[in-house]
Amino acid sequence: MPPSNPNKPHSFMETGLKGWSFEGIEDSGEYSVPRYKFKHNGPTLWLWGQIPYQLDRRFNLEERKQIFNAIFQFRELTCINFHERVYPYRDYIYIHPGESCFSDVGRLGEQQIVSLGKGCLNTSSVIHQLMHVIGFYHEHERPDRDHYVTVLKDNIDVDHVEDFEKRPFKMPYDRLPYDYGSVMHLGNTAYSANNLPTLKVRQRGAFIGRRSKHAYFSDLDLKKIKLLYACDSHYFKPQFQQRHPLLPLEA
Repeated sequence: MPPSNPNKPHSFMETGLKGWSFEGIEDSGEYSVPRYKFKHNGPTLWLWGQIPYQLDRRFNLEERKQIFNAIFQFRELTCINFHERVYPYRDYIYIHPGESCFSDVGRLGEQQIVSLGKGCLNTSSVIHQLMHVIGFYHEHERPDRDHYVTVLKDNIDVDHVEDFEKRPFKMPYDRLPYDYGSVMHLGNTAYSANNLPTLKVRQRGAFIGRRSKHAYFSDLDLKKIKLLYACDSHYFKPQFQQRHPLLPLEA
């Protein structure tokens, strides 16, 4: 997928949402805790899982509810805390109503744009973008993905061929099983040029997007977040009190 900024190599732009689907909506010492920057061109993480955000005032009440619900899911189920930027933090994400949906992967420094177009203003899709923010790539981009899915290149829209390339480096969570049910897995017709599948599962009985009822994250999504941010480690030191994000709108 084309970068939101060509100078930022870890940017994802899901432009126009054409054919887009959120159905699925032991490492060496180089990944050891408490190091927060990966080798092999991987993303930088957010210290202690604390991510200041600023929300554009143009979102309406229903859109804000979807965004806040996504934030609340992270707070309730993970050690990640998206908190309102009430102090002048240098590094933060700015969530605005763009024409397309995109987010950079990991922490880039200073203001970092998360664009939420009309097609992704639902809780699952917002979670997908925020997963990019905390350092996650699409599941089908794993280096070992060819064991689990077949990419049907002839069916892919020519503008989105890059969206199906494998990333050339490993992430710590790649040691966990491939997850067809991940919120980070594209649907089987994502970016299709002809409404035919672009991804085909290789394991008998597997389905893309199957998660527990009413679950936004798969069980493996939660385990991967815990692994990436060492949530259970004594190194992890949350520094902000958790609170429900459904606050009154500003006057």
